[in-house]
Amino acid sequence: MTRKSAVSPDQSRRGSETKRSSEPRFLTLGVIVRPHGLRGELRAKVSLRDLPQMDRVSSLYLGTDATRHEVESFRVANGYLLLKLFQCDDRFGADALRGKEIRIATEDYGPLQDDEYFVHDLLGLDVLDQHGNRLGELAEVIVTGANDVYRVVGDQGEILIPAIKDVIREVDIQRGEISVCLLPGMV
Repeated sequence: MTRKSAVSPDQSRRGSETKRSSEPRFLTLGVIVRPHGLRGELRAKVSLRDLPQMDRVSSLYLGTDATRHEVESFRVANGYLLLKLFQCDDRFGADALRGKEIRIATEDYGPLQDDEYFVHDLLGLDVLDQHGNRLGELAEVIVTGANDVYRVVGDQGEILIPAIKDVIREVDIQRGEISVCLLPGMV
C-alpha cells in the first residue's frame, strides 16, 4: 500500500515557507476548460486523484486570487466535473471563467484515510532514519504515477525517498517528524 497525499500535481511545493503559513489552506480541484451549454454551467478538468464528496462543498474559490463562489449544483460526466455557480447564468458569464483554477478549502475535502495526508501538512517535517538520525527536512512531494516521492534536503544533500509502506514507517504531524526505514542504496 502506498502513502497517498491528497493533492493535485501543482501543489508540490517547497517546505518551510508553505508549512509555516497561517493563510487558509486550499486544494486545487482542477481548472475550468469551457462553458457547458447555454445556462452558465462550467466544464472542469479535475486534477485530484480522488474527487472530494462534493455534496459537502458549498463554496469554491476560483483563480489565483481565490474569489469565493457559491455552488448551485454539480455532476460528473465523461470524466469532467460539471458545475453550476450562483450568479453565473449564461454562456458568456461561464466563458469569462475559462482557464481559472478551482479550489476548495481543505476542511471541505472530507476525512482522509489513515495513510493519507495533505501535502501542506507534510512539508517542513523532519525526516529521521530507522536509527533516529536526522536526514533533513521534507522539502517537496513529487507526484508520480506509481507513488509519491519525498524530496528531503539536509546537511548531507538531497535524498529522494519513495512514499511506500516499506519505507515510510510513521508520520507524526504533531511531533513534526517522519520516520523512514531506508532501503539499501538509498543514501
